[in-house]
Amino acid sequence: GEQPGLGMQLMAREEANLRSAMQCAFRRGLRREGQWLADTLRRYLERAGRSRERDLLAAWVHTQTPEEVLDEAACAAILQHAWALFTQGKAQEAVGMVQELLARLESQGLAGGDDPAFQIALSYAHLGRIYHHAGRADLALAPLQRAILGFEHMAGEAAAGNLAAALGDLVNAYHGLGRYDLALQAAERALDMMVLAMHVRRDRAAQRDK
Repeated sequence: GEQPGLGMQLMAREEANLRSAMQCAFRRGLRREGQWLADTLRRYLERAGRSRERDLLAAWVHTQTPEEVLDEAACAAILQHAWALFTQGKAQEAVGMVQELLARLESQGLAGGDDPAFQIALSYAHLGRIYHHAGRADLALAPLQRAILGFEHMAGEAAAGNLAAALGDLVNAYHGLGRYDLALQAAERALDMMVLAMHVRRDRAAQRDK
């Protein structure tokens, strides 16, 4: 948020309560709520430099969201666990997990008939990010471009934010390949999307304050 230092202090004080609430949510079968709490805790651990605990959290959440029910919570758990595996040096396993998720989303869709478009775009973005950080910028281009194309056709703050992030990853991939003109074009688009996302957040905050 706008006060990250205060947010980190609050999380440090309430971490135990957040963990308890997360565990309670999963025990009650509230997968989406549990995932939201887990994501908040994951972001805190990441910013606090507690990467080992972040990865353990990702592995635990993955066990709490059986993949037989492929909903939003299961997708998030798979993607976060895949990234944790990658940071542990298991790049091929991480890539395989994301590719398997994409295959299921594109062939089966989401549980309950929900539109899988956002999760498909998000999965392609994760795949591209893994390839890039693994030193394979050449392999990162195609999935990142697929992710960008998907997010471009969606409305809302989440799509705008993820579009900016995917564009940022594309900038890095192009730069790593020495394709500087394309990197500059992608950077300009990423900046535009970040400004748009900022305006959306401010407008929503203004509406809440009224």
